[in-house]
Amino acid sequence: MKRWGVLAGILLVCALGCSKKAGDSCKGDKLVCADKKTALSCHDGKYVAVACKGAKGCKKKKGEIRCDVSANEDGDECTANLSNKGDCSPDGKSWVVCHKGKFRVLPCRGPKACKSRTCDTTMGNEGDQCRRNDSYACSPDKKRQVVCKVPEGADVGKVELARTCRGPKACTIDGDNINCDLSVAKVGDKCKGTGAACSEDHKAMLKCADAKMAVDVPCRGENGCRVDGTKIRCDRSQAEVGDPCTSGGACSVDRRKLLTCRDGKFVVRRNCYRSCKSQGTRVVCR
Repeated sequence: MKRWGVLAGILLVCALGCSKKAGDSCKGDKLVCADKKTALSCHDGKYVAVACKGAKGCKKKKGEIRCDVSANEDGDECTANLSNKGDCSPDGKSWVVCHKGKFRVLPCRGPKACKSRTCDTTMGNEGDQCRRNDSYACSPDKKRQVVCKVPEGADVGKVELARTCRGPKACTIDGDNINCDLSVAKVGDKCKGTGAACSEDHKAMLKCADAKMAVDVPCRGENGCRVDGTKIRCDRSQAEVGDPCTSGGACSVDRRKLLTCRDGKFVVRRNCYRSCKSQGTRVVCR
């Protein structure tokens, strides 16, 4: 009777204190529950504690250990075998995902939000945390195109302004493509290459110079600056003396003079007895 009593006591002690704990040796990439709110993940031959702060905590379901991390905080520790695994936050507005040894809370501002552990990042605000370097998105108001920038050596980055989309189509999402309508711009807007655009008041054509939009030429004619499909049209049938030019002629704004392009600038060619008028691509003085 004493032997059985001792054995029963040992079994009871083991039931209470012989469970696995952080630091214990392990093999493979096993995941076990330490308690209702903690999982143990096998990493480099030892168990590492992983918090399961979501409402479902840590439990075994259909033979699989499930750690609910939907309420975990940014910076909570995780292990390599949990990389890219996570849960949607309870409100569905963000994704809690294991990334390079830390749980990161990433905003899911796209129309699909966060569902089935998938985060819609097609929309973002400047300053949002992100992890896919050089990935683009639209701002929620569709007026800006933003981009994720991850500094070299960092595990996460921040969303930054890429371009302002002032054209009528604004910023649009087409599958994986983020398109920004740059046909209308403001002096000083960020830009790339040598693209052209109309000013917001449609009175000038702008051109990209030194990564910023600047006035190229005034469009003083009645049609101003307009977007024609993929082309920018500038009505230069009227001009002021001194306006930049490459060739041709124009009427003065008061229609009293016929101007001609000379050495890159409009100068007076002659005064008009009645008025100066544009006829198609020609200007005539009457």
